[in-house]
Amino acid sequence: MLREAKDIEHVSWQEICSFLRLDYKVRSTGTLVILCPFHKERTPSLHLWPKSSRFHCHGCHEGGTKAFFLGRFVGVKRVHDLLELYEKVSGSHYDPAQQLFPFMSTPK
Repeated sequence: MLREAKDIEHVSWQEICSFLRLDYKVRSTGTLVILCPFHKERTPSLHLWPKSSRFHCHGCHEGGTKAFFLGRFVGVKRVHDLLELYEKVSGSHYDPAQQLFPFMSTPK
């Protein structure tokens, strides 16, 4: 289970875009570019940076983290609801201990 907003950082931008049904293009730099869902536009101007897990729109100047992007996209204001959405996006339960110590098994 995802416990904190920072836990979404292990979910890729590609997974988030697929879940939200947003078309994206991958540039040679590795940056993903999409049509900004926060304003009307014809040319993609929202950049998603996989390495820093941040985004920025050059049209409306919206920017921030993956958690902020998802919350703003779906209009979620409660952290609990946002964490449930993260679990749907990632397709699995996230165990921070397993990520930090993969050689240790966690009890089920």
